[in-house]
Amino acid sequence: MLMELSRAGDGKGFGATVKSVEPVFDFMLDKLVGSYDLFNPRAILPSKGRPLCIIAAHGPLTAPLAGMAIIGRLYVDKGLGDMVAGFYPHPALFWLPGMNKIFSRIGTPTKVYDATTLVELLKSGKMDVAATAPEGLSCHFTWDEYVGPLRSGGMIETAIRADADLCLYTHLGGEAWAIELKLPLGLSLPMTRGLQGLYIPLPPVRKISRYSIYCKRFAPLLTRARLEKLSSRERHMAISLEMERVRNELNLMTDELKRRIAKKG
Repeated sequence: MLMELSRAGDGKGFGATVKSVEPVFDFMLDKLVGSYDLFNPRAILPSKGRPLCIIAAHGPLTAPLAGMAIIGRLYVDKGLGDMVAGFYPHPALFWLPGMNKIFSRIGTPTKVYDATTLVELLKSGKMDVAATAPEGLSCHFTWDEYVGPLRSGGMIETAIRADADLCLYTHLGGEAWAIELKLPLGLSLPMTRGLQGLYIPLPPVRKISRYSIYCKRFAPLLTRARLEKLSSRERHMAISLEMERVRNELNLMTDELKRRIAKKG
């Protein structure tokens, strides 16, 4: 199957070139985002000759979309429009009217939802950048930290196995695309790792006044050589530890993002 894939990224389930999606993210930034900050953009630029995996904080269901538009704009401005990228959204996004058509248009890798195939695409150079927000179902709830428990470690495993660079980014401002309902007095439900309420997602139609992103490279402690020697059970446990490290780092980055926003004014 992989031998049949074109390097161009045709937007039919195997990613798409960044420049082919330019009209979509230009529309989002023009109509749906008032202003934006992109702190430490160099971290999310691919290194020459190496694939890049991106893990984003999620927040409400549709909140990462503006961030991906901002990153897409950065890539085009830096002359990287021919790169093939694939962004893996939460499957629940396809429940919203029109979302399935939009994501098919922008090259969501709907035919590459397993780590092994994605690793082959990245290592072969048929895909340059892969991104996701691995909180999954956690994005429907609010937590005692901005970033909820991660539900999938697939992108972490992919980065390790593909010898790819890994960049994390957190964001603020996308909460405008949700209604937040929290328990009174800052209470959390017991035995839930800090669940405090829920988000009711809204379609991304209300204009965000200001959207801010902070990017940072992240190095897993687990190496490919070590991963390949582990049993299935040991691999699961090792990836779970990396997932906790990623979540902790994203929450620290969110705190740093708040400081940077306040300093910029």
